[in-house]
Amino acid sequence: VAFDLSPITPSTAAVAVAGMAFASFIRSSVGFGEALIAMPLLALLLPLPVGAAYVALVAMVVTAMILGRDWRQIQTDGLLGLVLGSWAGIPLGFYLLRAAPRPLVLLVLAGVLIGFCCHRMRGPGSWTLKSARWSWCFGLAAGVLGGAYNTGGPPVVIFGSLRHWTPAQFRATIQAFALATIPIIVIGHWRAGRVTSSVLTLFIISLPALATAVILGRWVNRRLGATAFVRIVHALLLAIAATLIWTALREWLDPAAASSV
Repeated sequence: VAFDLSPITPSTAAVAVAGMAFASFIRSSVGFGEALIAMPLLALLLPLPVGAAYVALVAMVVTAMILGRDWRQIQTDGLLGLVLGSWAGIPLGFYLLRAAPRPLVLLVLAGVLIGFCCHRMRGPGSWTLKSARWSWCFGLAAGVLGGAYNTGGPPVVIFGSLRHWTPAQFRATIQAFALATIPIIVIGHWRAGRVTSSVLTLFIISLPALATAVILGRWVNRRLGATAFVRIVHALLLAIAATLIWTALREWLDPAAASSV
């Protein structure tokens, strides 16, 4: 493949790289949330298939960068259940995509996130999972939502919160889970012809900024206290819920918007 940015202009590429670097910094700091930052910006700059393929490539590399330094922090207790449950849930997500109204499912997911965060913010220890034996349930939910709407992160975040992972454990374990699914997504984009010369070129020129973002995010993660970390996680979950509600209402009021997603 010849490396060529066209039809992406240099100025558009610069903004896209800066936005993706900031999103990767957020992911490196707390373990998730990059899609919340990156996708709205990229949707304004790039065609949706280009943005989706670019984010998938970046997510795969950033995940590997994080695990390259912090793999010892992975919480293996429950991880296999999360991964296997997710793999089982992805085909169900494909069926849900065809059978259930997308706005309704997004609103239900947003309601779950808001209810969870509000309950947790009432005080420490309100909900706790003492055993990881139910991890497959959270993985199944993540697979269903990921296969249908690319929103598989929240169930895993909720699981980690209920298990009271430390910031370092949270960051590393979510990356290990992601590494089991992101390559499948990248292969899907490649088979669909979305990994074009312009996407590869944009990805390659992003690498120095991404490496810097991951290093800075790791520095921040190491200095986050447990209380501050939990507040940030809940704030990001509430922001994701708000995004889901906005998306659902927009698609309900304008069905043509759903066809472009």
